[in-house]
Amino acid sequence: MTVSIGVDVGSGVIKTALFRVEGEKSEWLSRWDARIRQRNTFTLVEESMKSVLDSAGLARDDIDYVATTGEGESLPGATGHFYSMTTHARGAIFLNPEARGVVDIGALNGRAIYIDERGNIGNPIYREGLIKSPADWKAWDKGPIFRHPVKVNKVFADVQAEYGDRLYIFGFSNYGLFETAWQPMGFERFVVAVRRERDFIRRLIRFYEDLFCELLEAKADAGVPAAVYTDDLAYKSGPMLSPRLIDELFGDSYRRITETAHALGMKILMHSCGNTYSLLEWFADCGFDAVHPLEPTAGMELAKVKEMVGDRMCIIGNIDVSHILVDATKEEVFAAVRRAIREAGPGGGYILGPDHSHPRVSVERLRWMVEAAGRYGSYPLDLGEQA
Repeated sequence: MTVSIGVDVGSGVIKTALFRVEGEKSEWLSRWDARIRQRNTFTLVEESMKSVLDSAGLARDDIDYVATTGEGESLPGATGHFYSMTTHARGAIFLNPEARGVVDIGALNGRAIYIDERGNIGNPIYREGLIKSPADWKAWDKGPIFRHPVKVNKVFADVQAEYGDRLYIFGFSNYGLFETAWQPMGFERFVVAVRRERDFIRRLIRFYEDLFCELLEAKADAGVPAAVYTDDLAYKSGPMLSPRLIDELFGDSYRRITETAHALGMKILMHSCGNTYSLLEWFADCGFDAVHPLEPTAGMELAKVKEMVGDRMCIIGNIDVSHILVDATKEEVFAAVRRAIREAGPGGGYILGPDHSHPRVSVERLRWMVEAAGRYGSYPLDLGEQA
């Protein structure tokens, strides 16, 4: 028998549940929730845990496991932390094994999440945000965000200590300025605000610019050699905004971010999905050291990218995750790797890798990709036709 407490520290509400599991049977014992309202988070969590324990007639020593999610990672006494989308997905499967989707309506934004039969998640799709005005932005509790750099530093210090002697680690801790500017308010509201409330948009962008630079400091202090900057700026047909407007809104901020990374001795990678041909030169002008994912299903061809910016940025990715790394034969995987190396490998400056990740990517096919890289990727290049 296991008695556990789950604590979800949300942007506006703390939820706590106490339950008991014995064999295949689970039993809810007590639950509690309260709005934070600028009160001390740790104090509220302690109050919530005492409440559910008292309700069930149990003591703290009776608890076998304390699980946290949301912003609860740094709570004292926690046994394990789970990311919010993971808890949504696993909870949905637990309650209804036939569930294949979850809708999360949070204090900041709403999102829809695809899940498979095992509770693995696909990419969340944000329907709309809840920051509709400067007043909403001012009222939103930013305390969890201000604590983020401390958590990032701790996590990457552990990751670097465990794997840094074997892997070159690109640290990722938050999304880019474009995504964090439009997603909290929804895209339609964002583009209207760009035209009519430019000062408000610039304030949002500057807030996240400052945050990103602070997070770079946190990762550099942890010893991480490189960082990922991810901002999905394009559809499969091209940029979501005109390149001129993208530069007008984000150019100075991007340049400050890359300059900060370089001053810290780090490399920084730009990840932007979609067809980014019209933005590649601009990425290089902004100072990014590498570009990813070069999505083949968006028409991105390695040979063309290499010709355009191969002498200015490292090229990463382009191995397809719609078929090649999902259900292709070994011969098809080897052929895709061979093609990629033939197009982008000569002269160096190419890192082979998937263009994305999702639950259907096959571990076996990733191993085939690595095996093929070992065969075809050593210099002088051997691009023999036999897999």
